[in-house]
Amino acid sequence: MTEPRTRQMDDAARVLLRLARLQLAAGSDSCHVQERISSLASTWDMTASLFVNGERLLIMLDDGGTYRTRIGHRVSGIGMDADRLFALDELSRRMEGEPHCPRDMSAALDAIESRPQRYPATWVTLCVGITAAALARLFGAEWCVVAAALPAGVINRMVQHRLLSARFAPLLAAGSAALVSSLLAKLLLHDTHADASLAMVAMGMVLVPGIALLNGFRDLVQGAASLAISRLADASSVVAGIAAGLAVAGSLAGITVTPYAPPVQLGLLEDVAMSAAAAWGFAAMFNAPLRATVPIVVCGALAHGLRSTLMYTGLDLGMSTFTAALVAGQIAIWMARVMHAPWIAFAFPAVVALIPGSYAFRGLIGSLAIMNSGGTLPPYQLGATQADLITFVLLTCAIGSALLVVASLARTTPRR
Repeated sequence: MTEPRTRQMDDAARVLLRLARLQLAAGSDSCHVQERISSLASTWDMTASLFVNGERLLIMLDDGGTYRTRIGHRVSGIGMDADRLFALDELSRRMEGEPHCPRDMSAALDAIESRPQRYPATWVTLCVGITAAALARLFGAEWCVVAAALPAGVINRMVQHRLLSARFAPLLAAGSAALVSSLLAKLLLHDTHADASLAMVAMGMVLVPGIALLNGFRDLVQGAASLAISRLADASSVVAGIAAGLAVAGSLAGITVTPYAPPVQLGLLEDVAMSAAAAWGFAAMFNAPLRATVPIVVCGALAHGLRSTLMYTGLDLGMSTFTAALVAGQIAIWMARVMHAPWIAFAFPAVVALIPGSYAFRGLIGSLAIMNSGGTLPPYQLGATQADLITFVLLTCAIGSALLVVASLARTTPRR
């Protein structure tokens, strides 16, 4: 093999590993990333095998007899950056349509990775407050609790962002944010007889790493067990931190988080409006491009509204959630084809409000109560705690399974 071709393979290995890392960190699942890497490598007349695990990425390129193997950096982050997903998808499409040399792609990746956040921090902080207020109402909170949840949600975001910037562990940042914002919500509701526990639940929900939970489940089903375990472990530790923060806040403020609270049935129009507000906030939190915000809001409102409607007709929570996530995914695919963008950038922000994070930390708080009681808790509370944990697992699996079905359907139609 000639030396220029050897250098090209080395450059291709580096740039493909970098692309894979950026896509995974931005919220893609391992199967999608492997397909995209293989497709790009073929434009350079190479065959790529990408191995993904929780520690490192490894790629092997084959040029018909000559091999190059390279190990990449660890995948960091458990969230989502929809703007980066859009940019990476557009870059990949352009490279597949008009092949360029790997170094050209490396320069484009430099620009994408150095791109600042689309929205100012103050705007995202306000959106988190609005999302917290909308979620509190969806949980059945009174309007005075909804009003208190908005400024508490703003403080929630500020505390979490400040601690993460100071390089605190994600679980400590989430737990501290849940603690401080819950105490603030209780303080604002001090002169009322409203149930402040619903504001506390909303404070926890805006912190739940739903994208990592869903991607972890999808990676596990698709065979990337190492990455799946890493993502699920990171997400579970954050959920545990949220539960600990809420438990401490409840103890200090004298608030009891009710175990196993079934979904509240609001009026359909109000449900859709609150779901749209929550989806709009999540779109800003996930750095979605402006042109994607309206589709995300529509998708999120329809998904939550559909689940509520199905439950009203008598369908159980699990099947209602699965169906709503499936429909949201199908709508996301259609929007993605119209806008030439990755469908997960629409689907994930839309289904986050369906993620049963509240059941997770209700169950964990109940588990702490069981531990501290010495076995004296009544059977109802024991059963409610078990119900919370089981509901969390089953609903997460329902949403993840629905998105896996949607992903399979998306692969059956060629990209335009």
